[in-house]
Amino acid sequence: MKSIYFCEIYLLLLFSACKIDKSPIGIVDEFYWMATNGPHGASVNSIIIDSANNIYISANKGVYILNQQENKWQKINTGLPASFGYHLLKISNNELFVAVNFFGIYKTDKSNINWEKANFPQNISVITGNGFGKLWAYNGNFLHSADNGLTWNELPGTINAGIITLRNDNLGVIYAGTDNGIYISQNDGNSFIQSGLSQFKINDIKINSQDIIFCASDNGIYRLLNSGDNWSAVTATDIEAEFIFIDNDDNVYYSDAGHIFRSSDNGGTWHKIYDSFVNSKVFDISTTRMGVIFAANEAGIIQSDNNGAGWQKSVLGIQETWIFDLKQNVNGDLLAGTRYNGLFISIDFGKNWVPIMNTVQTAFAGPIAIDNSGVIYTATAEGILKSSDLGLNWQPTGISRKDISSVVITESGTIFAATTQLIYKSSDKGATWIISDNGISSMDLNNFGANIQNELFIGDEAGNIFKSSDDGNQWILFVSLGNAIKSLWVENDIVYAGTEISGLYKLNSNGKIIGNLGLKGKIIYDILINAGREIFASTDSGVYFSDETTGTWRILNSGFSNTIALSLLQTSDKIIFAGSFDSGVIKLSR
Repeated sequence: MKSIYFCEIYLLLLFSACKIDKSPIGIVDEFYWMATNGPHGASVNSIIIDSANNIYISANKGVYILNQQENKWQKINTGLPASFGYHLLKISNNELFVAVNFFGIYKTDKSNINWEKANFPQNISVITGNGFGKLWAYNGNFLHSADNGLTWNELPGTINAGIITLRNDNLGVIYAGTDNGIYISQNDGNSFIQSGLSQFKINDIKINSQDIIFCASDNGIYRLLNSGDNWSAVTATDIEAEFIFIDNDDNVYYSDAGHIFRSSDNGGTWHKIYDSFVNSKVFDISTTRMGVIFAANEAGIIQSDNNGAGWQKSVLGIQETWIFDLKQNVNGDLLAGTRYNGLFISIDFGKNWVPIMNTVQTAFAGPIAIDNSGVIYTATAEGILKSSDLGLNWQPTGISRKDISSVVITESGTIFAATTQLIYKSSDKGATWIISDNGISSMDLNNFGANIQNELFIGDEAGNIFKSSDDGNQWILFVSLGNAIKSLWVENDIVYAGTEISGLYKLNSNGKIIGNLGLKGKIIYDILINAGREIFASTDSGVYFSDETTGTWRILNSGFSNTIALSLLQTSDKIIFAGSFDSGVIKLSR
């Protein structure tokens, strides 16, 4: 089992101190990763629907266009550098612009997608345009371009606050949303004056066809009817509104904590039209000329063809899912638990993936555990759910905690579930649960391991491993390794512990360290050891392989463009699959 903390994925760049052979000779040539066909999904951050009704989106790994005949998204990355983090910019009618993390801004003509580096100044944080070649941007200085970004001039206007958003109206007035309210410039950015809401952070500004200005703030939505008036709140002021969208009919939309609201009377009244993904942010909204609503969130794209009365996912062709856990059920089918897209099943070893748990509370699926009778258990945002018919139907168990980090089932059938601070167990297939953590001193538990002797192990973020030999009634400190325990592999009387930074440890039944097997400097998210004593480790820099007798590690990156692997599975047919951070499930060919 393993534990995943995603802040580490973004922030840590760690270098291994273990013996790693990256040469292209020898056994490494026997391995090649192949993508399976899913599961589909992504964290989508921006939507552009142009006047020709073409629909574009940007996600972590690139830019996509919707093939509306096939209802399938196609990646259009030709000319773009490989990176993590792409964001479409809504600044031009004829060209597409995208900000690429670490590389700057790129542009392409819509009629012939071939991205090229735009001649934009470095470190632009916000930008706006009038759609006809005039651009304003901020990178610590105010900048202006009159030729769609070919040339730039620095403007004298200054604001003593952090700039979050920029907007311009048809008359050339520029509105800047900051950490300390709204500023306006009526002379093309040469100077700015404070325009109110100075006590609030302004996240977004939009202007409708009647020149009514709306802003989203950390204190709700505000409206300015006329330039001489004061700003007035048009929503509750105890919410943080993340953005605003105004469609061609002047309907106003905003999002708050994953919900979408709409007003058809300039903010006089609001109606909730979407409430699907619990704790899943909505980043953007756009509508087609026919009134189809598209919304971008952490799970991908959703769309409504009936004015928000009903929604469905539109993620076919986007394969950027985070795979928490992989398991094989008693029928031999593959199960993949994802971060925002629920639980998927594949009955053909990854050729096709079908969502089998994908509702409001089950957007988060994983970890997964399967008992000897084939009953599937998985942790979700509404607690642990179980299925007795291979995933067709799901029922709640007696535990509704939303913060389950690990689940394991012993050979005797007892189910254990851990939060960061508590251990629960059930002896009746999840109907009832009791707390079972006597002897546990940790406040930061994260992952289980178990062997066929019904011995249980659990690691924590402080580097401790606890052990129970009596069905969880009493726990004792097994060993302290000094760095966070991210994964455990237990077989008979040997325990393998994958850590953050300090490598992979091999321990005997008494907790004595037999040896450190290497991979120092890595975050080891999962461990797999097959009958041939081959060790596979999924880490923050890819999947590594070692024959236990040699102690030499090889990185298996052929065919695997992503460097972060979160989970591993060997099927009953001895096929190895890996769950990636943002590329779905991949399969090892050898």
